[in-house]
Amino acid sequence: MATINRRGEYWRVPIRKLGYPYLSATFDTKAEATAWALMKGAELDRQTLEEACQRVEARHFCLADALRAMK
Repeated sequence: MATINRRGEYWRVPIRKLGYPYLSATFDTKAEATAWALMKGAELDRQTLEEACQRVEARHFCLADALRAMK
C-alpha cells in the first residue's frame, strides 16, 4: 500500500494497490506525509476500481485542453 520515504529534505509517499492507478505526493514533514497516506488509503478502500480510474483521468488536464475549451 503506502510507504513513506525520505528524499533529501522532503518526504515522498508512493501508493500502489493492485489494479488501481499509482498515486504519489511529496511533503515537507513526515506528519503531513503520514496523514495523506492514511487519507488516500481510506479513500481507495471505499472506492471501486472504476471510480479511482475516473478520478485519475480527470486530473490529466493539460494546457492544450484549456485552450481548446476557450474557443
